Amino acid sequence: MSVYLDNAATSYPKPAAVLAAIGEYMVHNGANPGRGSYAKAGQAAELVAETRQLLCDLFAFVTPDNVIFYSECD
Repeated sequence: MSVYLDNAATSYPKPAAVLAAIGEYMVHNGANPGRGSYAKAGQAAELVAETRQLLCDLFAFVTPDNVIFYSECD
């Protein structure tokens, strides 16, 4: 099963909750997961893992490994 969840890339204006979450992340972390071994990168990786688990639960996938994030849908 494939689910496309990228309306945020094209929707305008962004919901206030999205702007608040992005601002919170940029102010308090801002790191790129998987791009270093420092604490902020580790926290970013944990957020990605948590998001994978939440989506796994939402869509009743067997494992969060079935949730993949990528930048293009070509």
